[in-house]
Amino acid sequence: MGCINANNRDVFYTQEKNAIETYNKYEKANDGLNHWTETCGPTSLWNGCEAMGIDIKQKGFGELLRPADSIFCYLNTYSNFATLPPVDGCTPGLIPGNEVQKWLPVAMSALFGVDCVYREGLGFDDVVSLLKVGHAVQLARRVGHYVVAVDYDETNDLLVYWDSFSLFVGEDESLTDDGTGGFRRTMTRDFFASDLWPRFIEIVG
Repeated sequence: MGCINANNRDVFYTQEKNAIETYNKYEKANDGLNHWTETCGPTSLWNGCEAMGIDIKQKGFGELLRPADSIFCYLNTYSNFATLPPVDGCTPGLIPGNEVQKWLPVAMSALFGVDCVYREGLGFDDVVSLLKVGHAVQLARRVGHYVVAVDYDETNDLLVYWDSFSLFVGEDESLTDDGTGGFRRTMTRDFFASDLWPRFIEIVG
């Protein structure tokens, strides 16, 4: 039970093909950039919309520009900084806007008219309740990575999530190929409790 397209791999997108990630790959190879990802926040929300049957590509530039790149650019454009709500320790322009979870709903609304609600303090069962009404939920991993819960395996009591990064990022930041490509990874209650920050984005639609 979960999002309408939770099992549809055809609408699952990886972040590696985003324009920003292509640029980062060049920078890493040539100029010493030392991190491996930057658009997991925007891509996880894009994936969440797709899982819910909301095609935000049609509200932007179609196939010409990926929604994740549009979100990234909106949150890192100086003229948009005044639209971003205050967050302790985060100053627009001094931190990548796409990394601040509380700012992501602003871009989703401005660019695509999609209502997303930032929440704090939700637990495993709260996320299950949101999935049961068909809403995807962006989760913030403590390793600095965003994924989106799209389904609930009631038999095994597991959250099912889409991870836009094809490799699995371990809690020690190790990278492994688990064979899923990021599609329909699962999360236990114990992993939820140990691995996530207690803040979430509910995609309402």
